[in-house]
Amino acid sequence: MVNRLTLLCTQNRNGKPIVLRLFMTMFSAMPLIYSKSMDSNLLIKLQTEKAQRFLQEADDMVLQKRWDLAANRFYYACYHIVHAAFITRNIATKSHDGTLTELGRQFIMTGQLDKKYGRFYARMIQLRIKADYNSIADITEAEVLELAPLSHDFVTAVGELVNITNVEPLKQ
Repeated sequence: MVNRLTLLCTQNRNGKPIVLRLFMTMFSAMPLIYSKSMDSNLLIKLQTEKAQRFLQEADDMVLQKRWDLAANRFYYACYHIVHAAFITRNIATKSHDGTLTELGRQFIMTGQLDKKYGRFYARMIQLRIKADYNSIADITEAEVLELAPLSHDFVTAVGELVNITNVEPLKQ
């Protein structure tokens, strides 16, 4: 199966496009929907902004000692910056594990990102699952305080990669 990035847009009263939602879809009869004025640079910007916003939300959750929520937001900050990098190469994944696989294949095995970031992202996936689905064991303060600075480092490192990578045009 083929995945596609889908950007659902509408127009404001002046005819300018407004982004409603960016999501992944399995290739089907549904076409890739986006305004002709939209490009991959905008999608990268949106993913990058979301990553930064989620980092801030995670930091806020740390201050409130809400460890599960902080772990979730740190993970998704990393997830969104990785997907910004994927847009530069027209890569779409259908699972969180697929995101880890492609991160390794496209950026770590090529030497563009340090191997420690692959290990870190794998650990983040485990913590997200623990935070979101495990009702027996909660995320601890120690786990969150360990991953907080690493999450910021990861978003910065991948963000720098996004800024220096040539962007391929979106496939339609």
